[in-house]
Amino acid sequence: MKTENMVEIAKWAKTTDLEEIVYKKDKYGFSFCEVYREERGFKPYSNLINVNSPHIGIFRKSPLGKTLDVKEGDEVKKGDILGYVEVLKEYKEILSPENGIVRTICLQEGSLADYSTPLFFIEKI
Repeated sequence: MKTENMVEIAKWAKTTDLEEIVYKKDKYGFSFCEVYREERGFKPYSNLINVNSPHIGIFRKSPLGKTLDVKEGDEVKKGDILGYVEVLKEYKEILSPENGIVRTICLQEGSLADYSTPLFFIEKI
């Protein structure tokens, strides 16, 4: 979806009494949620945790010669290795911050991971 379309939807949403809009098609989608308003007592909450890249490098599922294939839907424990970011031929581990289920893997094997690029979304359990 083009940014202009998202801006148009956000402007339209402000003219309604909707507090949240969610759109999903296949495994992609987006949501807009009204910012917390104290008088309504509405506070958006998500149980998804984003795991961002701590380095600039190449996203790898596993180092050469090893097999680690974390998939969407896999259950992980805090401290489990989710993948790696290769930085100057060195593999930096990406660890799960919580117990949960991997809901989204944001990059494909071999993709560039910029600093703070979302790599995974984990649903807390």
